[in-house]
Amino acid sequence: MKKFNSSQKTFFLWVSLGLILFCLLISKIFFPTIEWLSFVLLGLVIANITYLIIENKKALTGRAAAYSINSIVTVVLVLALLGLINFIAIRYPKKLDLTKNKIHTLSDQTTKVVKNLSEPLTATFFGSLAEKEKNKNLFENYTGLNPNFKFEYADKDKDIVRAKKAGVTKSETLLLSYKDRTSKIEGPTEEKLTNAIIKLVKEKRQTLCNITGHGERDFNASDENGYATIKQGLENQTYTLKELNLPQQKSIPQECDAIALLGPQKAFFDVEVKMISEYLNEGGRAMIALDLAIDRPESFTPIMKLLEQWHVKVRNELIIDPVTGQLGGDLATVIVSEFSKDSPITKDHAPSMQGFFPVSRPLEIISNAHAGLNVSWLLKTMPTSWGETNLEELKKGKLNRNPGQDIVGPLTVGVTIEGKAQKSKATRNTRIVVFGTSLFARNAQAKFGGNYDLFLNAASWTLEDESLISIRTKEEGSNKVTLSKQAGLMISWLTIIIIPLLVAIMGIVIWVRRRKL
Repeated sequence: MKKFNSSQKTFFLWVSLGLILFCLLISKIFFPTIEWLSFVLLGLVIANITYLIIENKKALTGRAAAYSINSIVTVVLVLALLGLINFIAIRYPKKLDLTKNKIHTLSDQTTKVVKNLSEPLTATFFGSLAEKEKNKNLFENYTGLNPNFKFEYADKDKDIVRAKKAGVTKSETLLLSYKDRTSKIEGPTEEKLTNAIIKLVKEKRQTLCNITGHGERDFNASDENGYATIKQGLENQTYTLKELNLPQQKSIPQECDAIALLGPQKAFFDVEVKMISEYLNEGGRAMIALDLAIDRPESFTPIMKLLEQWHVKVRNELIIDPVTGQLGGDLATVIVSEFSKDSPITKDHAPSMQGFFPVSRPLEIISNAHAGLNVSWLLKTMPTSWGETNLEELKKGKLNRNPGQDIVGPLTVGVTIEGKAQKSKATRNTRIVVFGTSLFARNAQAKFGGNYDLFLNAASWTLEDESLISIRTKEEGSNKVTLSKQAGLMISWLTIIIIPLLVAIMGIVIWVRRRKL
């Protein structure tokens, strides 16, 4: 039998090493779960390399060989370092979102909702491969939050039977399946997907009854004073809104999980105040905002007295803040800059998420509340603000600060109340949120700063639905740059004429100088 010489053995060893490495790559791609196969192939690689070193022992003793080995080791170390960096990047992926509103970062709301999934939720995307790639980052972000969120892809044109069975008629449709419930989303976005998950997972829809008949805020109105924006947000969280006219009732209906009394313009009858009082004493929940009525400050005295029983005084003053005027705004629109870190409603509010409260009155916490009743401040204005007490001067358009009479900031414009009334036999705690104005959540102001999140979080806390308290999906704002005519002409001259001309002149100068050399 013919024996192989050293060079032939080396050649075959290199070929076999290449084949083993190729097989190792294939095994990791197609058989990732068969771990023993990878170990066997890795062992063969080590054995092959060892045999190569033994066969070429003599060749490795020279100076040239030492330099070659040094180069090989350096290359191997660099490749190993790159491999380690790549492994860490894949294992612990980090993305940098440089957009102004962080629109490519999942919101706090999405993170909470997905992480709270206790059972599998399957999201099946019906669309083309290009549409899948377009939405890939969004789906990967969701699956990375919780293994219970599972993503599947189906080609709508090829999986015709599956699409028909699911009732999918349009491309780029996401089908969500949770327990025995399903939901479809066309053109999925983070906001659509998260809202759909909330509705799908929620077992019970809670009802917020909006008291009407006194000129309160209208949740169906889309004008600047309406609450249509807030209504959409509440419905996205599966809350049901119902109008409640108290004179038509004997008491607050049991279907009302909470009541809303937002910006009434007319006085209440005694029987209405009695119904609200009895409801709260029995463990009811309420969101209350009394706007300042300069022309008729006595209109809401019965409601104000009711709140005093719960240790909150609604002061008959208008908060003024000169800082807002310096920024080009209305002096009567105050900036809410301080949020309570002890309340679930505002603990996640960053200083940058300032609230804007137009025509607000200050609130005061009455001390010495009985044991079992917790009354806490929620929002405060800037120290530069003050409460204007001279309403008669305000009617005439005059504004003068009276240091000895007007209270100075920071002033409280939001309060939470939790507990039981004295001598109450209620089986649960009463929860009340009181605001100094209802204007902060109207359509004209709802999306300013943190107003939108503030109202919805307050509603979730009032309804004892803290799992939905969060900072919601950001919207991509307008990033257009508006240039003056002169600036536009300057940019045109620079980019089209001056810079190309300078480059041409420099080229000619260099060419002439090189010719003289």
